[in-house]
This record gives sequence, structure tokens and C-alpha cells, in this order.
Amino acid sequence: MFVDPNNLFPIGGCLLMMLFNTIFLWQLTFIISALFPKDGSPSMTMYEFLFGKKINKQPFAFFDYQDSGMNVFVSKEQATGDVRLRHCTKIYSTTGERALDSLTFTARHGEITTLIGHNGAGKSTTFGVLSGMTSLSSGRIYVGKDNLIKNFDKYRSLIGYCPQHDAFFPHLTVFEQIYLIILNKIVNDEINSYLERLNLEDVKDKKPFILPKGTSRKVSLAMALGGNSKILLLDEPRTSMDIDSNMEINVLLKDIKKEKTIILATHILDDEAYISDKMIFLSKGRVAASGTWKELMKRFAPGYILNIQYKNNSIDNIKETVKIIQYMMPIATINSTSKVNEASFLLPTKENIECVELIQTLENKAKDLQICDYQLLKTTFKDAYLKMDHMADMSNESMNLACNAKKFANEICGEKKKKIKRNLYLFYRQVAALLRKHRIYFDNHWLQFLLQSALPISILVFKLYFASDTTLTKFYQGVKFDSNYMAPFILPYYIKNSSSLYHLNDEVLVKRNIDNIKSIIQTQYNSSKRITIIENHGTDNKALTEKYLKYFLSKEQLGYGFELQNPLDTSDVVIRFNNIAIHSIMISMVEYFKIFKDLHIEASIKVLSPPGINGSVLTMNDKSYMEKNYETMPWLLDFETDGAFVFMSLVLYGILHTSHSIIFLIEERISHFKHQQLSANISKKCFYLCNLLFNLMTFSGGLIIIMFTLVTGFKSLLSWHSVICFSIIMIGYYISNAPFIWMMSGMFHTPLKGYIFMIVFQFLFPCFFFILSFVVIMFFHSVLPMQGLTLIGFFSPSGCLIFHLTEIAGYMTYNDFNYYEQTFGVLFVVQILRGICTYMLFWIIEDDYIQFYYHRKIKKYLKSMKTLLELLNFKDKSLTISDESTDLINTNDEIVAVNLGKKYKKCYLLKNVTFNVGKNECFCFIGSNGAGKTLIFDILTKRTYATEGSYYIKGIQLNRNQARIGYCQQKDSFMPEYTIEDLMIIFATLLGYVNVDEIVNEIVECFGLEKHRYKYFKNLSGGQKKRLSMSIAILAGEDILLLDEPTSSVDPKSRRFIWDFLEALKGLNRTILISTHNITECEYLANKIGFFKKDSSFDVGTIDFVKHLFSNRYIVSITLENPTMDNWIEVQNKMIEIFECLPINLRSIRRTNEWKVSANNEIRTWLDIYNTVVKIVEYFNSMDENNNNENTDDEGNDEDEKNIEVTRPIITTFDVSNCSFDKALYEYIVKNDALSV
Repeated sequence: MFVDPNNLFPIGGCLLMMLFNTIFLWQLTFIISALFPKDGSPSMTMYEFLFGKKINKQPFAFFDYQDSGMNVFVSKEQATGDVRLRHCTKIYSTTGERALDSLTFTARHGEITTLIGHNGAGKSTTFGVLSGMTSLSSGRIYVGKDNLIKNFDKYRSLIGYCPQHDAFFPHLTVFEQIYLIILNKIVNDEINSYLERLNLEDVKDKKPFILPKGTSRKVSLAMALGGNSKILLLDEPRTSMDIDSNMEINVLLKDIKKEKTIILATHILDDEAYISDKMIFLSKGRVAASGTWKELMKRFAPGYILNIQYKNNSIDNIKETVKIIQYMMPIATINSTSKVNEASFLLPTKENIECVELIQTLENKAKDLQICDYQLLKTTFKDAYLKMDHMADMSNESMNLACNAKKFANEICGEKKKKIKRNLYLFYRQVAALLRKHRIYFDNHWLQFLLQSALPISILVFKLYFASDTTLTKFYQGVKFDSNYMAPFILPYYIKNSSSLYHLNDEVLVKRNIDNIKSIIQTQYNSSKRITIIENHGTDNKALTEKYLKYFLSKEQLGYGFELQNPLDTSDVVIRFNNIAIHSIMISMVEYFKIFKDLHIEASIKVLSPPGINGSVLTMNDKSYMEKNYETMPWLLDFETDGAFVFMSLVLYGILHTSHSIIFLIEERISHFKHQQLSANISKKCFYLCNLLFNLMTFSGGLIIIMFTLVTGFKSLLSWHSVICFSIIMIGYYISNAPFIWMMSGMFHTPLKGYIFMIVFQFLFPCFFFILSFVVIMFFHSVLPMQGLTLIGFFSPSGCLIFHLTEIAGYMTYNDFNYYEQTFGVLFVVQILRGICTYMLFWIIEDDYIQFYYHRKIKKYLKSMKTLLELLNFKDKSLTISDESTDLINTNDEIVAVNLGKKYKKCYLLKNVTFNVGKNECFCFIGSNGAGKTLIFDILTKRTYATEGSYYIKGIQLNRNQARIGYCQQKDSFMPEYTIEDLMIIFATLLGYVNVDEIVNEIVECFGLEKHRYKYFKNLSGGQKKRLSMSIAILAGEDILLLDEPTSSVDPKSRRFIWDFLEALKGLNRTILISTHNITECEYLANKIGFFKKDSSFDVGTIDFVKHLFSNRYIVSITLENPTMDNWIEVQNKMIEIFECLPINLRSIRRTNEWKVSANNEIRTWLDIYNTVVKIVEYFNSMDENNNNENTDDEGNDEDEKNIEVTRPIITTFDVSNCSFDKALYEYIVKNDALSV
């Protein structure tokens, strides 16, 4: 291996050089990645890379924005775990974007510091620099008195990080994920405690990838909490969580914050406001405002919101109301609302006593103004956020969201933009868009495509420049012979009766011929080896072959041999070497090179085995025998010949490239990008056709390079005719193999696994059939017929290619090649027929009705192992809708679902879900994580199929009419290497928009993505990704919009804009189906609500009816000057006596408590509630005055009695407001399940 007889560079040396180059390039890759990181992570010095030690080097810029005269350390803070950022700046070198701009703030130990701000404000970048994943351009970070960057190894184990996007190990369960993070492995109790607190005990043995999004976020939070982390960095931990999970996290963070420094980023403002000790509003990488939530509320959103409902949509009544409100309260402003017959006003007053006169006036004029109801609500922190964002943005558009949303909705989705072609031109545009998609992927991964051609070309280059001297001619093969290796010679001799020149019936002549043969052999080999003659008389050539084959298989076993031209003119003599039995492919190859490498004769020689195995037969001079149709298959090739190298390079390229084509299909599927395209009702035939066309173009490009190398390097062997023939065979193989690749792409979740499996499968599957053929020969003493080879080629596309090319390569070696006859032979026909059958099978499997019936009938049948008769008699009642169901629901609505159910094994993931959505309506799903909301969207978009019930879109089952659906998925659904610009153009072209540039510019501007349109999807923040998903859904949703948590990870300002935009779309003939955990979003948009309760039941009600149930609920807030348990009990007893409300928990003594009260026959309106509370206040105040008078009369009591102080509740302030819809709905439906609508 390491010594070459021709004094060339040995093969062993080549392997060592390749190994050395691999290791060298591997190390060089790591060095370059560490010294010059492209993802913004901190760079390392060469010293740090080699020795892993830190040196005294400040990795920031030379200029520090920090004032040198400022005392950074405060003595009280030095011993604590406070985290302080001082003038931190981060500029991304690739884009020049300034993510952080001299950011300075302090997060105190024992407190929760919350970062808020719009998408792209710098929150995730802040967490990146704090966790060490991103380097700073300038600035400093301190933990206590230590510089975090310089001492990062010290604090690494003390930092718990919950990133914005889940980062899990692919093969670990929930428990193992947390266990791996914890350094001290003897802390199972700690893990179990966090699992119990976060309600994850039931899923601890499951992998987090299969869990709902909200549940997987709780797993990420548990991983950050594990290991006794002292500094918690929580980047949007509540994304996609239901209300129960939010409450669990609130309680958990309150309990642990005393021992930790918690920095949290969120867009869920109301929940975080109540548990946060400090809130920091970031804008453009710097602090715009900070303080406690109460301080920010007083500064930016004091007062109340007054909502007034009218009996009709009379603009005159609204104008008159505005005049009254502005006259009595000039500082009041009009607030935006999405509801018809409703007006909303912001009353910036600190106490609602100032609103009493206004509301009294409105009640008196309610009949004239046609006011039917009103609510007075407290402003929320969302209102303060919008005000802060407006002040930071300083633009008029930032506050006029509703008008902007309506304007963009009309521009993008109005009548003027319906320029969509539905004909052959649309199909052409879709093909162009999908080819553009593949081209972008090729531009980002061109090296992968190039490597598929590199290995076959390297083999040819090795043959041309390093093994060219050992090349044998086409007509002669000389090898050394050592007769000691030879077994006894066996000569099958065929004697045919004829009237030729020699009278073969003459026994003397026959004996003389045989003697001459023996003499020639013994003289040639100078050996006295035994020679056996097998004679056969007659004309039955078939009997001759059978007798000849039977002798070798039964007596001497199967072996190899060679063919020697006999001096006799009438026949050929075939001498067989039959001493080595073949048990496997490896043994046969080893013995062949071991024995026949020393064989040498002066004659034209062929390496042979029995007929049909390698394609050779007894070559008779008799023309009648030669004219018989014997198919050839030279499997045993001399690997030093040129034909063998041509065969190897082509087979290797074909298998590598077809295997590589599975990578993009798997990446599209696991990133949900494929589903995003098909959910917009892009034809599957168009989708796969473009995949075939693009991969065929890249395959042909690589094939041209290889063919050019073959033609230039093997001029004496190949001509342009052979190049054409080889190209036809290769292209036929690729086209026929494409549907097999498509089917296999659905079996893998990792592209690399799919790629490796396809390579191994396409090499080993033909080998399996090869071994099987030898088994047939050894056990049945019969040659595998050509039908067997055809069967192998039919079931194995790569096997068919290998057989075809080896046949041609064998013929080329002996100058026996008829180009077009061998190219379009039986194996080529088999390849084409196999491809046609595979295409038909693939389209049958992909058909919607086949999938539908598979999940309904076939799958059930296979599981229950019923007989064929039972299958034929099986009737699925869920395929038809009962009369009762059709009476309740109109199947002609835009979306109709009747008793939808999904069963997995023995568990129901979804059961008895029935709803309908009409034109211009919005239907909203509400429920806990895992209730089945996303599963409904998957069923409607045919990602999976229901096992029970039916659904109709525009009156057609399974959406066979191809309604235009825009789908915003819950998870990221785009390929990471595509920019916003690329994705917008691809989908706009796919959907048939004529003026693509115009529509792309409008929708990018609409969703605030102008500054990011050339960013890769992987570099976008969570909110920007969600806005991109929304924009794609808007482009595609000409008829229906399916939005699965569309505003999760979106900042409040963008969320409000999306609400206004969707509200405007309802008036443009759009039907909207939405799922959310934000009940305010549901109230703002929905006409109907679907509730998933904790008992897995499903109820539906209209939004107006549900709101009416809670419109008479109020919140009474009372503040005491002397809060004691006795005083609070006394106040509560009075509240229960007057309002008959439920008691509250008084375990802790607070200054302020709230009671939820309901209206009754005597107390109906807000003003009635307010006046009643005033009477309660007067009652307690009068009691306090009486107590003071009694104390004055008893001044002469004993000294001990003076120490006994009798106090009554002293109410300093109180507040009355309507109970918001989200709180009421949560408490009565989601939490307690007390309502059935």
C-alpha cells in the first residue's frame, strides 16, 4: 500500500496526505472562526486559542465613552450582585447597524429589571453581550466591582440565560436538558422543584421539540433557573404562553428574586408591570425612559378610558358627545377603537371623582344621544407604552395607527391591487418564482453543489496523472501466470454434427484434436496438471450449457476462469479456474486480485464466470449459437482499465448529486417553509416540478464538467457518441430517481442524516441484490436470469444505473460497444418504467383524498388488524355530516368545521370541535397551551388530517377549490439564508401580482421593515420575524387569513397597528381565523370566540354576547390609612353586605385592596356603584369621628386603659372602574370554567 512497483506516489501516501490536509483545514477553520467571528461573538487572540488562558487585554475600542472622573463603584454596591452597563455600544461590522448606542443602566440585586421597547430596540443585543455571545464595540459591564468581560469565566456558571428562540439539544428529554445544564449533578430535587413549579412534570420525559410553543418556553426558563444561577437573563420568556402559565411564572419570579439579579425583556406589559421593580424603555439602542411602573403610569398614562356604546352608528350623536366631554374636561382626547357604534375617550385625570359630573351629564342625556351603555376603565401600561413610543419616535404616524392601517389595507388589499392572473401565465410566474428560490439557495450553498462533482473528477485526475502508466490497452491484457495456483483443467468440448471440411464424427479426428489441446496446454504451462474433457454430442446448445453449468456448480463449485482461443477451426475451448468458491463480494474481489494478478499468457484473455453472472457465455464459432440472444453483464471489471474509471466516476457523481438534492427538501420541510408555500395553495405539481427542473439543471451542469474531463482525458476511449449515450443514461437515471428522493425527504429531521442515508442506501441496495443472485446460483444451481436483473433494476434506481454502466464499460474494454443499441437497451427501458411507476405512486400518496382516507379508514384498519372483508364493509360515519349538524351550521360559510377530532394512539388531541366563520368575520380561538389551536390550523392547511369530523372551505371539503389562504404560522416558517426582499419577491411572484416591486415596497413600508429588507431572516428579531410572517400571509390571503398567534413577540405599538390593519381587512371581504393568548386582542378583533376549556370541551359564543355577560362587573379599589387585618376584615364585611360580592384573600396586609362587584336591580350603572362606595366611605369616616368623641370622654380612665387604642378603618382614597373584558373572561372561562356560552 505504501510501496508502488512503478515508483509512483503510493496509494498509502495519498491517503496520508488527504488525512493531513483534512486535519489542517479543520484546525484552520476553527482558528479563523475564533479570531474573526462573523456572527458578532467575541473574538479570541491566538494565545487564547492555543492555550485557553486569558491575558490582560481589554477587548473594547481604545476610546471609552465613560467619563474618567465618574466614580463607577459605590461602596454599597461593590459587595452585591448588581449588574451595571456603562456606555455600552455595539455596531455590527457586516451591516454597520448600531444596535446599542451608549446604553447605561443598573439592574439591582434582589429586583426584577424589565426591558421594554419596540422590535429592534436592542433588548436581545443587550442579552447577547451580557451572556458573552456578542462582543461590545465599546463600553463596560460590571457585576459588583468586577469587569464582566475580563472575568467572564468566573461568572459563566452564575448566569442563567433563556434566549429569545429556544435552544435545545435534539436528542434529550426535558429532564435531561435541565440536568445537563446543572454543574452539580446531585440536585435532582432542584430540577423536580422547578418542573413542579412550572407544571412540567407530565412532560419531563418528552423531547421539547414536540411540545407546544408555550410549553417549550417554560422548558427554556427551567434550564435558565437550573444550576443555582445568580444572574437571570430572560429574553421574552412568556412568548406564546397561556394565561395560567403567565401566572405560574409571576409567582415563581416573585419567590426567587430576593436571591437573584433578574433582567427580563418582554412585550407582555401588564403582567410584567406588576412584578417588575424597575422598567426601562429602550429606543434605538439607548434608554428613553425608566422607573417603576407606577411612576411611568403617572408620567405617561394617568386617568381613565371612557367607552360609550350607541344604539346606532350616528356620527351626529358622537360629535355631540365629543362637544360635551371637551367642554367639561378640555384635556380629554379621543381614543381609537375598532368597534362599530362605539366611541372611546381618554380622560387624563388622577381620580375618578373628576369624572362623576361628566358621567352624570351623559346619563342625563343618554336618551337624546342614544347611549345604550358605557364603561369607565383604568388606563393600562400599554397606553403608557404607546405614549413613550410616540415621544421616542416623534412622528405623527406613530399615534394615528388606525388611519395608517386603513390606508395601507386599502392600498395593499383593495380593489386596485387585485391584479392576479389565473391562467397559464400564472403557472409560468410560479415556476419562475420557485426557480428563483432555488437559485438563492444555490448562491448561498454553491460549495456544496461543487463538492458533488469534485470527488468524481478527482478520481479521473488521479487516473490520468498518477496511474496512467499502468493503463492496459483495449485489445490486450497481460498478467503474470503461476501454474501453481491452477486447479485441474476442465475442458467442456462441444462436438457438432456437420458437413464441414473436417469430419467431426470421425473418432480418430476427435481424439487427435483433444490430444492436441492437451499437448498445447501442457506445453504452454509446462505442467502435468490433470485435464478433464467433457464431451457433448448433438445439436442441443441449451443442453450443452446446462450440462456444462451443472458440472461446475455441483462438482468443483463456482469459480472464475479465462478463455483461450483454440487452434481448432470449429470451436472454442473455455478453460475454467474453479478452485475458489465465492461466498461474498469481498471474498471474490480479494481472491481475484490475489490470484489472477500473477496470471500471464500470450493470448487474448477474458476473466469469466458462468453464463449470465458476468455476462459471458461460451463463445462458439457456430453462427446459430452466436445469434442467440444472451444478455451480458460484466460485473468483474479490471479497475486498472479506462472503462472502469469512467464507470466509477459517473456512478459516484450520480449517487452523490441525487443524495445531495434531498438536503434542500428536508431543510424546507423542517423550517416550515414548504408548508408556508403550499398553504397559499401553490400547486404541489408546480412545487415539485420546479425542484426537479432546478436540480436537473445543476445535475446537468456538473455532468457537463465531468464529461468534458472524460473527453479530454480519455480521447482514445470516448467519442462524442459515447458522451451523448452516457449523458442520456445519467439524465434518465436522475429524472426517474427524483420522486424516490421526494418520498424519502419526509422521513428525516436532519439534512445530514438524509444525505448520508441516501448515499449508503444507493450503494448497498444493489450490493444486496448482487449477493442475492449468488445465493440463487449456489443453492439452485442455476444462473440468475435476465428477468432477475430486470427486477433488481426496477426496485433499485442506483442498481439499474450500475448494471447499465458496467455493461457498457465491460464492452468498451473489449471494443465490443454498440453505442445506441446498448444505451437504449432493456435496462434503460426498465429505468424509465420504474421512474413512471414511482411518479404515479408519489402522486397517489400525495393526493388529499388518499391522505384523508388513510387517516380515516386505512390507518384504523391497520391498527385493528381487521380482515379484508371487514375493510370493505367498514363505514366511516365521520365522512358524512348528520342532519343535526347540517341544521345547526351552514356549510356554505367561508370556513366550517363539524365535530373535528384528531386521535393519536389512544389519546384525543382534538375532539368535537365545531364552528363556522362567515364572510367578513373574525373568529378567535382561546385556550391553554396544547389545547389544539395550532392543530386546527394544521388540519385546515392540510399539514395533517383529522381522524374524525369534516371541514369545508368555501363550501368545498378539503379545500379542493384551492381558495387563496394566507397563513401566519406560530413558529418561524422561512429559510434562514433568505432576506426579507427575497421572500417578498418570491411570494409576490408566486401569487401572481403583476407589479411585484410596487406591492413589495408597499407591504414592507406597511409593516415597518424598510430598514431590514436586506437582512437575512436568521438575523431578524422575534418581532420582525413575526411581522414578516404577517406580511406574507397578507399577500397570500386573498380569501382567508389563518393567523396562529400573529402578535406574539411583537411590541405593543406594532401589535396595535396589526389589530387596526386586520380590522380594516374585515371590510375588504377577508375572513379571519385567529388564535391568541391575548384576550384584549380577541375583544378588539373577533366577532365570535371559541373556548378550549380545561376539561377539553369546546364552546362558541359571539363577542357581543360574551361582553354583555361581563358588562355589569366593576372593580372597587379602596386604600386605608391604617391597614390592619381587623380593619380590612371590617371593610370586606361591609362590601359583602352591600354588594354581595365574593371575599378576597386577606392573608397579607396591604394598603390597597380590590373587590369585584356586580350590578343588581338597585345598582345598575357605574355612577350607582360610585355613589354606593361614597356612602361606605362616609360610613367609616363617621364611625371614626364617633370613636374620637368616645376617647375624649374617657380621659380619666386608668393608665392601662389608655394603652388600649380602638381604631376604625380610615379610607383615604377609593376608585371605581369597569372590570376589563380580559380579566373577566380569564376568571370565568379559562380559569374556573364556570361559563357555557
